[in-house]
Amino acid sequence: MPLETLWYLPDELAEIEDSIAPNKIDSRVKQLLQEALARYQVEYLKDDPFMRDNFPALTNKGRRRQLELIIKLCEEVAPSSEVEKALGKLGKDNRQLLWPAARIDHEKLKVCTELAIAKTGKRGPTPKQSRLPFIRDLARLFIQITDRIPGRSVPLAYPEQGCFLRFVKAALEPFNASQGCEADIKIVLAEVKRARSEAAK
Repeated sequence: MPLETLWYLPDELAEIEDSIAPNKIDSRVKQLLQEALARYQVEYLKDDPFMRDNFPALTNKGRRRQLELIIKLCEEVAPSSEVEKALGKLGKDNRQLLWPAARIDHEKLKVCTELAIAKTGKRGPTPKQSRLPFIRDLARLFIQITDRIPGRSVPLAYPEQGCFLRFVKAALEPFNASQGCEADIKIVLAEVKRARSEAAK
């Protein structure tokens, strides 16, 4: 799957559905799966050094640096073209928030940018952890589709097996990201078990 594609293709959806046969994935759950994929892809891109360097708005750290650059440009009373170029590298939300101020004056933009920095977290997702939230989404969808709690099957002298593992691997294959997913699955299943235990109290 190309990185710019945010949706599973029909044949990829068919592979995912085959992984949990005879269960069927209805159109509502397919939409939820596509939305989970879109969230995963954004996190996945944040893990890529090229994307972080060229699209600073992907991470909190990158957004803060870009906002700090805008403040510096305001203090230097830089030409509007430079300020607009810096604004253009921000995400949609920050850009929409700051653009009206940019059309008024540098001082107003500086104040608005300082407020935007205050609202931006200092830390983002841990690198290489983009897969874990996606598997959490997949666990919730697995329960909706199968009406079963996801589990693991680890027979002696054989690789790990199980319906949920097949489902997760089918969802990750388009990204070539299924290798080693068993460790993340183990974490998510422990969270599911803990949540069910607490709910039962």
